[in-house]
Amino acid sequence: MTTPATKKMIRAYYEQRPLKMFLQSLFQSPPENFHKSEKVEWEVERDGEEVAVAIKDYSTGYRNNTADEYTAKELVPPAYKESFRLHVYDQMKKQSGKVDTDDPDFQAAATAKSFKNYRRIEKKIRRAIELQCGQILTTGQLDLKDENGNTIYAIDFKPKAAHFFSAGTAWNAASPTIEANIMTAAQLVRNNTGLDADEIIMDENSWVAAKNNADFMKIFDYRRADFGSLGENGNKYANTGATYHGRIQIGAYWYSIYTYDKTYTDPETGNTSRFLPSAKCVVRASEGRLDLTFGYVPNFRPIASQALRFLPGRMSSRAQGMDMFPNAWLSLDGEAMFAGLASRPCAIPTAIDSFACISTGV
Repeated sequence: MTTPATKKMIRAYYEQRPLKMFLQSLFQSPPENFHKSEKVEWEVERDGEEVAVAIKDYSTGYRNNTADEYTAKELVPPAYKESFRLHVYDQMKKQSGKVDTDDPDFQAAATAKSFKNYRRIEKKIRRAIELQCGQILTTGQLDLKDENGNTIYAIDFKPKAAHFFSAGTAWNAASPTIEANIMTAAQLVRNNTGLDADEIIMDENSWVAAKNNADFMKIFDYRRADFGSLGENGNKYANTGATYHGRIQIGAYWYSIYTYDKTYTDPETGNTSRFLPSAKCVVRASEGRLDLTFGYVPNFRPIASQALRFLPGRMSSRAQGMDMFPNAWLSLDGEAMFAGLASRPCAIPTAIDSFACISTGV
């Protein structure tokens, strides 16, 4: 039915959530972290802080030292495989940004939808990687669940239990010991690795509690730490989604302080959750090595030539910390295409004692 009214279709707006994965940026992905093996193995060799013992007589023989010892560890990385379906008849319907009197362009519509779906799935997998990183930094373990709340992949990296502790008094309660809690975490890192803690990562609530504490703010003001944009020159994680608040000295160490509040949709509950859970404060040595590895996803069957036009290339980037493999196949009648992305990422706390996590109780 026609009407006397006229209308102009302006360009469609596609709302895309920004993807800034701060926690992933703390994990390295050198070339050797991209592999074709079933398992990932790494060896840990620890050094101590022994001192040489003097001898009275130079003619005395050499004191014996034990040979280097190492511990080998291995795991099978978890896999992610997400797909979508495009049916040719769906491309006959009105497309976003098009008026309903336009003749449908099947190929153009299918290509646009395909790449849009690939971008959406890429973001889902990268958020899953960020979730891995958050779990490791706050628990030293991975516990990946499905939409029913069942654990489908779990691994305990066996961190020292002392590195994950609760504040004796909640940080937003009367007379909290915020400075002492951070000093305890830093000392654990120093004693067990020899590294100096130099970064503090808090959730928003913990930061607000710290700022509302007069004793903590006296230290902050006394050390003339910079806030917000004034401290951006010292922010080595700019544009990763973290907020930099400046530097402060607590005890023997200087720290850069960050907050991180990015979220994801929990697959079980549908609720909005944080990659860095509420009431958590991570104290870490930035020198401590953390790894992000990616396994190859093999396939015997070549991708159908008719589907190649709808696929992006392999999505691999050391800088962004990702390696994803596109795939596509056609139904027998040629009227439907199924496509997806697969990836085998695993975050590994290689220097597992180089960080500690305080449950702040806020």
